[in-house]
Amino acid sequence: MPLLRAGVIPAGFDHGFTTRDVDPDALFAQRTDLRLFRGLQVHRADVIVVQGDEDPYDVVAEAADIVCTARARVAVGVVTADCVPILLCAPAAAACAAVHAGWRGTVQRAVQVGVAALVKRLGARVDDVRAAIGPAICGPCYEVGDDVAAEVAAVDPGAVTRGPSGRAHADLRRCNRTLLCAAGVPAAQIEDLHACTRCDPAGRFHSYRRNRELRGEQLAFIGRPG
Repeated sequence: MPLLRAGVIPAGFDHGFTTRDVDPDALFAQRTDLRLFRGLQVHRADVIVVQGDEDPYDVVAEAADIVCTARARVAVGVVTADCVPILLCAPAAAACAAVHAGWRGTVQRAVQVGVAALVKRLGARVDDVRAAIGPAICGPCYEVGDDVAAEVAAVDPGAVTRGPSGRAHADLRRCNRTLLCAAGVPAAQIEDLHACTRCDPAGRFHSYRRNRELRGEQLAFIGRPG
């Protein structure tokens, strides 16, 4: 199945960002090397640490937009359709996390909460963290109200611009990169795939802003097969 992958994620981790040609549920149906765990995404900065002996369906029912683990044969994931998916890993600690960051999660600094969970709960070093920012709506495509723009600008003033109409636009991918750097993740260890879910020329992604009535979702996942 076609997956987008990030060069910053080392070979010891299996990971990927799906396109609209992939059924997220079907992707893991035939796999025996990884079990996928997700949280119930509610646009907050809550964390689940997966130990690996839980039933995946129990974990899905728990509210969390950040899922992390240090267990082998476990994958953690989030689904998006314009929001920002961020995959984190810390090779020395064999730990990883998946973060879902819409504008609410971004201004709640969800990605920094994910980094902190790797460090404080799973023994990672912040300078060892790698981060991949997956397909998400780009700044020029993401028009927002002034109230949202003000909250995003409070995190990263450069992430808010004005379009020709005078309406505000928010670049959540840039904002999350700023948050990662502020958390201590080295800039050279952060990769943005620079793929917009709304205006991708090949139409590879589901986009809520583009097709509200035909909404689907992409899956972003990461884990260690063994």
